[in-house]
Amino acid sequence: MTAGTGVGDVPDERGAIGRATRPRIEDLSSATAETSDFRLGYRPALDGIRAIAVGLIMFGHLFWFSKWIGRNAKGTFLGVDIFFVMSGFLLACLLIEERDANGRFSFRGFYERRALRLLPSLFAMLAALIVYSAVTHEKFHTTVHSALWVVLYVANFAMIRDPQGFVQHLRAMWSLAVEEQYYLLFFPALVLLLKVARSRRVVLAVLICGIGLVACWRAWLTFATDPNLAAIYVRTDTRADALLVGPLAAFVVYGGFRPGRRFRVVAVFSALFAAAMLVFAADGDVWVYRYALTPLELSLIVVIVSIVTSEGRVAWLLARRPIVWAGRISYELYIWHYPIYLIVASRVGPGIGPAALAVAASFGCAAACHHLIARPFLASKRRRALAVRGTVGAP
Repeated sequence: MTAGTGVGDVPDERGAIGRATRPRIEDLSSATAETSDFRLGYRPALDGIRAIAVGLIMFGHLFWFSKWIGRNAKGTFLGVDIFFVMSGFLLACLLIEERDANGRFSFRGFYERRALRLLPSLFAMLAALIVYSAVTHEKFHTTVHSALWVVLYVANFAMIRDPQGFVQHLRAMWSLAVEEQYYLLFFPALVLLLKVARSRRVVLAVLICGIGLVACWRAWLTFATDPNLAAIYVRTDTRADALLVGPLAAFVVYGGFRPGRRFRVVAVFSALFAAAMLVFAADGDVWVYRYALTPLELSLIVVIVSIVTSEGRVAWLLARRPIVWAGRISYELYIWHYPIYLIVASRVGPGIGPAALAVAASFGCAAACHHLIARPFLASKRRRALAVRGTVGAP
């Protein structure tokens, strides 16, 4: 969260794809050979989508300052789903375009670029929180222990195993763990699938089956006598469908699909459905996990594909400079805002004034972290990621 996550990373801030270095997956076969001339490139509207996603998450977490927000900010947790869906889509775009350019995909280059994007900002936030905990004598050992789980990208399972032993300030880091576990497990499996599949249709069929299996598994878990919705919410095996719908859409787009008027109508209804979920859904509603999450994720990817394949008014609006700027620092906003919210709420108290202070402090810390800490590493990342036949927007 990235979502987030989410929230997350990939190639570079402007989206260059790195040339393959060892180890490599050779000859990604004919599974993506039926590609079109579509190239994603750097699309400012994607940063606009990130800004919306992190804005929804930050607004929803303001419940620490207002019970009214806690009652009425339903569905803002779905901002994490936007990060998941878009991340899966853009990673698949990177895979396809690097395969087209080099005939292979470099895991080493991918993970190097990812580390350069994610770890400097994450280490800075964790260091600041640990120093704060040491100075204030507030759960220092628990904070250090929790930070270790965050760095190892297993925060989601650590929260499930020992909820009381995981410091509250880092609970939003579960989505980073889900994404990284996806990149370490599901993403290599996708590359292997591309190597052995005989056609793009086989890849699409496997992805559809995977999405369906995750949706059925999550629904089945909710029929338990006392379902643990908090665990279902943060588990990788129950949220993987959000990361799989992106590759599904990417292979459709690169297979020659061109959205026409009918698709745009579908995109409008998909946006309306997502808006309805934003108003009526909450992370404590069983029906969301049982019936609505996968349709929501499919709706989100339809909207995202519609935006990136058109130059309409929505894409123009999302590409406005202030929105793009917020999207550029969305990763830093995600990792910094939650601990800042809790610190301000505990030190200042509830109310509109403290809430405004927390939001301002979040933007200040995120911007400083991005420009002073992350940017030098992003420059190194760009030097490593030499563009090959166009660029891919980083999720």
